[in-house]
Amino acid sequence: MGIFNYFKRKKEKNEIADNLFKEVFPRDKNEITEDVSKLSNLLNHNYILSKLEILYVQAAAYFHITKDKTEKNIVRYIMKNDNNFSEGDAKKMYKFLVTRSLQKNLGTKDKKLIDSFSKGVFGGDVGYDLDEIPDSYGEFGLDVTNPIPVKGIISNEVYLKRLITAQEKNIQWEREGSTEAENIENKIDIYKIYDSDKNFICKLFISPYHKRISNRIPKGFLLKN
Repeated sequence: MGIFNYFKRKKEKNEIADNLFKEVFPRDKNEITEDVSKLSNLLNHNYILSKLEILYVQAAAYFHITKDKTEKNIVRYIMKNDNNFSEGDAKKMYKFLVTRSLQKNLGTKDKKLIDSFSKGVFGGDVGYDLDEIPDSYGEFGLDVTNPIPVKGIISNEVYLKRLITAQEKNIQWEREGSTEAENIENKIDIYKIYDSDKNFICKLFISPYHKRISNRIPKGFLLKN
């Protein structure tokens, strides 16, 4: 019975891996070969193609399944899987993965459109590299005039996952929509925050168009260990 279960689990794992591979690379090996050729050119042919292919397939699969698609997380994953990969080249691979993802989801290769979506969703060289936005006022994160700066819309939940209540309970959240403030450039996202028992705590305001995720915490919250 034990051996039967072992082979059953192994078969299930292989099926999951095959399905993931098909989702990431619907055109199979041809798509990988094309992508690796473009990526190698982008990296000035500094890496052996066979090794680059393995790393790229791993990174593309991880990018596809992870909820944390921030540059910091993906670059860290790439460098962890290949110690010889420089941080600069890992960032280039990250940008390649972002562009590839947007091309597939938007159904276009229009560079201006892709760059625009990329900055909004994944963040870019816009906004501030600070924990708090200059000229903001009111309670940090709790007032619309002092929203929490993060890097790209995908970082909203990355930031929220760091927080726990003052009583050290996990939080839950629900996006209410977006709004604006006279002193803040670009849209501000609104999140309703609840404790683990689904009791409403407050609303948090997040500005996702900045160069990094803030390390500051709103009043009434703690950082998760």
